[in-house]
Amino acid sequence: MADAVMVAEVMALAFIQVGGLLCRAPGGTGVLKTWVPVAARQDLAEIRAELGLQARDFLERHADAVREMFANEFGLLYPGFAQDYKTAKLRPPHGQLHLWDVVLDESSGGDPALAAGSGLAARR
Repeated sequence: MADAVMVAEVMALAFIQVGGLLCRAPGGTGVLKTWVPVAARQDLAEIRAELGLQARDFLERHADAVREMFANEFGLLYPGFAQDYKTAKLRPPHGQLHLWDVVLDESSGGDPALAAGSGLAARR
């Protein structure tokens, strides 16, 4: 039961952090805490690594479902994200935008390690 609660807490924290950074990605400016009201002192991957074995195993086995659930919830929160992002980044309006490839920190020079999907669930 404790592992289930920790997984839910980590998923909620990930949604708040990654969702806030995604909302900022299309060109948001200003203080980061405006976009991310709650932030952990540790990287999400570090937090995931500190979970118990069963919790980590659950996240690995269900990584695709976790990402899909996140994308669905984020889509409800910000339905125009893909269009806003493409417009702000001067990308063609047609074609699909893969949420997990959106770089959250433009100052990184596009480092894929800082893409939205990097901290949510272990990639296979």
